Amino acid sequence: MSECEVKKEKLVLIRLPNWLGDCIMLTPTLELLKRIEGVQVVLVGNKISLAPFSRDSFIKDLVIDSTKEDSKKSTFKLLARVKNVARLAKDLKAKYNFEYALTFQNAFFSALLLRLSGAKIRIGYSGFRSFLLTHPINKALGKPPVCKHQILSYATLLIPLVSKLNLVSKTLHLPNYFNSNLSPAQKLLFENIGPMKLKARSIKQIKTKKNLVLGISPGAAFGPSKMWLIEYFAEVASYFLNKDYEVRIYGAPSEEELGERLKSLVAKSTTKLELFNNLIGKTDIKTLIDSINECNVHIGNDSGNSQIATALNVPAISFYGPMGEKWAYPWSVKENGVDSGIEEGDHTFLGNSVAITKDLPCLGCKKRVCPLKHHNCMRLITPDEVIDLVTYLVNHSLQKV
Repeated sequence: MSECEVKKEKLVLIRLPNWLGDCIMLTPTLELLKRIEGVQVVLVGNKISLAPFSRDSFIKDLVIDSTKEDSKKSTFKLLARVKNVARLAKDLKAKYNFEYALTFQNAFFSALLLRLSGAKIRIGYSGFRSFLLTHPINKALGKPPVCKHQILSYATLLIPLVSKLNLVSKTLHLPNYFNSNLSPAQKLLFENIGPMKLKARSIKQIKTKKNLVLGISPGAAFGPSKMWLIEYFAEVASYFLNKDYEVRIYGAPSEEELGERLKSLVAKSTTKLELFNNLIGKTDIKTLIDSINECNVHIGNDSGNSQIATALNVPAISFYGPMGEKWAYPWSVKENGVDSGIEEGDHTFLGNSVAITKDLPCLGCKKRVCPLKHHNCMRLITPDEVIDLVTYLVNHSLQKV
């Protein structure tokens, strides 16, 4: 690389969210960042949050942040954390000359990392760590009623950089995810926001009726309140196994017991277990992405796997309850702007995905375990309605092949 080319390169440090699904929802914001001429990005996060970006040439480096885990070994954990963050920042500063740095976490230590990295422009949401940032963004701009989706909340952090993104103002349909009383910069960002994107291994075999694959992700890292009943998953899996679908079960190693329970329930309703493929704990993030990309349809809870399916444009059915409406709904973008979806009762159709949300007074409790004990936000979603939706999505997608 010539000296001239080095000067043109603009390095951006990004502290990723910790959750897989949040990182997938960050991809439209990263796509906007690509509009900066000569931009390259260094991502800092944990192993899981970094993994989806390993195939993107836009990413210059992936750096694991183990400062929290390493600090747990010390008697003086807080002091150790400060020292570990300072050491990580020093290493980054020695290797890179950052023009900009953004944190998509609200944690103090993520802002401290930005401050010590040497970045000239440091951006994040305001709070007790605002003094560490050059451009603290008012938290109210990233929450309802200004915007009602996590993706728009992330995009809002690009307000200080909007003049560098070469965005074009558009007269678009403003969906119910945000209101019309936006600042010009925020409105411009929202008008130009795109779909979620992930890179996966190309599929050699065209999806046809001869090789239908149903992906199922029965777990949720947040807690059991987000999880559709395992008996319901088993009923749906059995139905499609009996229709000669291959059924793939996805999940983290910590969910292996859940997978075994699902298999034992399925075994009571079908003899076609040779088509049942339990992949829980058997994939890393990269192979998980590749496998979901081969599915004709995916069903799952409000989790990272459901966001992966949507980002890969795989028809998906997702269940929502404890985290409330719309904040993490499947993200769909049409020619005239962000897709608000078509609501039919409890079902919201967004692109080739469907969000199911039961209208309950307790919706959005944000509790890991149902405090009312009935778990109706999940219990009232029946296997029959999911079977009907899977059939509809598969038939609809096959018509396009």
